Amino acid sequence: TPNFQNMQALATGQQTQKPNPEKETELMKPELIALAKALGLDHEKHTEEEILAAAKQAGVHDFISRHPMGYDAPVGEHGNNLSGGQKQAIALARAILLKPHIMICDEPTNAMDMQAEHAFIKFVHEEVKDTTLVIVTHKTTMLPALDRLILIDNGKVLADGPRDAVLEKLQKGGIQAKA
Repeated sequence: TPNFQNMQALATGQQTQKPNPEKETELMKPELIALAKALGLDHEKHTEEEILAAAKQAGVHDFISRHPMGYDAPVGEHGNNLSGGQKQAIALARAILLKPHIMICDEPTNAMDMQAEHAFIKFVHEEVKDTTLVIVTHKTTMLPALDRLILIDNGKVLADGPRDAVLEKLQKGGIQAKA
């Protein structure tokens, strides 16, 4: 993992290729190149609009723009100056840009505040298309993001089906955890 002290250093100290005026992404502002690199991405493969859209969808742009130093804010070694929720938002922005076929999120919102969690649920509803998304969570607030619910207890599948059907069965006492 690169050791970057701030996002601007990514842009000014890590560029090894000469700018190519024929490539739109080479004409990006240094802070957006820094953001792309902070997200672990090759800034030449994504447009400025794609990077900003992913940052906004994941909530990254919100916390960066609120910081007095903006994109020059120090992130610390391995992101030590970032909160757990901010690190999760950065990981989500990376996933948005990479558009994987399968995405596994283990407790994706456990360090996020409610606003960021709602943004994640909105992202799942509006943006996750043609992707298999597996969410591992204990949080019932994540239920609106699900189509299918698999209830597991001690490694055993207790229920598997459409979210509403499994929840109805749970409410009626039709699913019992085994001791």
